[in-house]
Amino acid sequence: MLSKILGAFIQHPQWNFQSGSGTNSNVAKTVTAGNRRVLIHHVAWSYSTAPTGGRLTISDGINNTFDVDITASGPGGFGVSWLATKETNVVVTLYAGGASVVGKLNVSATLEAE
Repeated sequence: MLSKILGAFIQHPQWNFQSGSGTNSNVAKTVTAGNRRVLIHHVAWSYSTAPTGGRLTISDGINNTFDVDITASGPGGFGVSWLATKETNVVVTLYAGGASVVGKLNVSATLEAE
């Protein structure tokens, strides 16, 4: 069953989003779903130095459905199969790491084939 579900995603190109923050500011990437579903494959991050209050969330734009604290500068990351509800944008946020700390975020995602 899972292969049938994921098969619809394999046919569509994959996007890699990369973003950096200024000092002590959040980095957020929104994957726009349109009338499809979003599948997040991989998330990677780094901070220029060890963060104070480092955190990463994946949400449907309203509710955080994935939330992890980050306590080291990194780089760090993980593979994930996070599937959003149809027609729901996905927001991945790397929170500000503190004064003079710059964060970077990379998100790999696929949209459902039409």
